[in-house]
Amino acid sequence: MSSRYLLLLLFGCAGILGYANARKCMLKEPLTYEEADYCTESQPHLGCNHNQKFGAHCQATARLLEIKPELSKAIVRQMNVYRNIVAKGGLPNLPAAGRMNKLGWDESLAKLAGLAAMRCVLDPIKRSFTATHASKPGYTAILTKYPTSQKQTVHQIMYSHLKTFYNQHIHITPTSLLSGEGRNGRDVSHFLQLITGMNSRVGCGIAIFHEKEWTVQLMICLYGCNKHPNTFTYSIGQTPKISCDCPDTDQEFKNLCPYNVVEEDCGLLNEEGLTTTPKPKPALDIIEYF
Repeated sequence: MSSRYLLLLLFGCAGILGYANARKCMLKEPLTYEEADYCTESQPHLGCNHNQKFGAHCQATARLLEIKPELSKAIVRQMNVYRNIVAKGGLPNLPAAGRMNKLGWDESLAKLAGLAAMRCVLDPIKRSFTATHASKPGYTAILTKYPTSQKQTVHQIMYSHLKTFYNQHIHITPTSLLSGEGRNGRDVSHFLQLITGMNSRVGCGIAIFHEKEWTVQLMICLYGCNKHPNTFTYSIGQTPKISCDCPDTDQEFKNLCPYNVVEEDCGLLNEEGLTTTPKPKPALDIIEYF
């Protein structure tokens, strides 16, 4: 093979790879994933043959809220606002993130979160709730009870819920990013889930019901992955975005990595985006989350 031909071949391969990477870097939204056949798993799955009925703890007034685009965008945006602050190094007790992905809405996770919300409780889910590209999904759950006579909107309560997650940062120390534990044993799990760096997808379900003179709004969110044991919650960097794969011109979330590796199962990646384990067989273990 002549050196000229070899150079042409190398340039051609580089061009193909460059095109593929450019295509990934031009993504404006996360890729859409098809819903899996949950009944093919070897253990009970939340999404398999669900009867669409509310749980025994629900009141007759219980309803599952339809998450319209206006609400899903508001949820994602507020989560990204908090992630952007952390990634910048905007909290005095946490370092900047060299790699923290921008979040996008995932409808398959949202549907499973809705089924979880139909239980009307914060108890752990004792069934698998893995998804096609979420072998180790993250989980947060919260509810607010307020007098029915008070005028509260779904959006107001949702923002309050996310603020509660974020406010757990007051109990965070730098070592919490590795240990997963807050100062003096305080719970910081919701905050750490909110800022898990490699995660790029979220979907939520909201149930609303009444208990006598009270209105209850319950929100459960599922995430593409959670913090792995013995790994950092996010990749630490001297400056934000230093480890991002693609450039980004987003002026609102300047410290977050763009949608570039969202087609991967982040449950199989460490905080640096490197594969840690081979892809597991579907649903080998029952996952429980609080």
